[in-house]
Amino acid sequence: MDITKFSPDLSRDAVFKPCSRVPFEFWDEFKKGHFCMENKWTQFWLAINLCHLSYCQESTLNQILEGKAKLIKIFEVRTQMAYAVEIGDFVYLVFQGSCKPEDTIIDLEFLPKKEESLSMHRGFIKAFSYLWPEIETFLKAVDENKLIITGHSLGGALAYILSTKTKFCKLITFGAPRVIFGNSDKVENEKNYRFVNCSDAVPTLPPAIFGFRHFGKMIFIDEAQGIHEDIGNKFLLTKFNASGKFLLNGKSFGKGNAPLKSLVDHAPINYSRALSRHLLSMGLEN
Repeated sequence: MDITKFSPDLSRDAVFKPCSRVPFEFWDEFKKGHFCMENKWTQFWLAINLCHLSYCQESTLNQILEGKAKLIKIFEVRTQMAYAVEIGDFVYLVFQGSCKPEDTIIDLEFLPKKEESLSMHRGFIKAFSYLWPEIETFLKAVDENKLIITGHSLGGALAYILSTKTKFCKLITFGAPRVIFGNSDKVENEKNYRFVNCSDAVPTLPPAIFGFRHFGKMIFIDEAQGIHEDIGNKFLLTKFNASGKFLLNGKSFGKGNAPLKSLVDHAPINYSRALSRHLLSMGLEN
């Protein structure tokens, strides 16, 4: 299969109308390959597609999940939404990212607030509190060793907060902002994977100068959709170079294109496409 099919989508719609792009576009190849559900890269790929799907209407969500996953429950309270599905032996609990005007206010309420033993982003705690009562009840019937928590953007922040309240198999976030204020030894890092797509600006917020920190294992996607683990701070120059080239090459002025590389790289479809290419190139078969 030609993996260039999964090149980045530069359009405004990919950024601002995520479900104008269909999730699971690699599904037919995925089924043929018999990819192992226990493999972390398979789980990463499934997680980003489920995150992408969280932006869709419930009818679309049900339609796309058919034949792929068993929908267990949708949680929708006030401005926030999450849903749970069963794939193989695993339960994926997926938090929706920012898609409503109210979410902007939540993002801006970044003054830290003490939540049990941790200080966290006040707005994210508020958003999480809407969903927590129902999710807490739901988790009582879930095997923690088979629970994968995931989310994109704001959804990644809410997934992160949940990871501080329950035991889990993996936490997988995409383009998530900083949540924890200050340093902490109370955060689970070994099971925490956070993806950053090249110039995506959201993971730089709130700025570290205000005392907020990332935790967990960063997995960085470069401009060519290459995926790097344990890259340290070497990714910073790559981010600046990619943003500059996007402007200088005139891509930001292309018809229908998003104006900034930082927006393009935040789109869930572009996280998904990078992982599709990676999974195809690795050939992770049973």
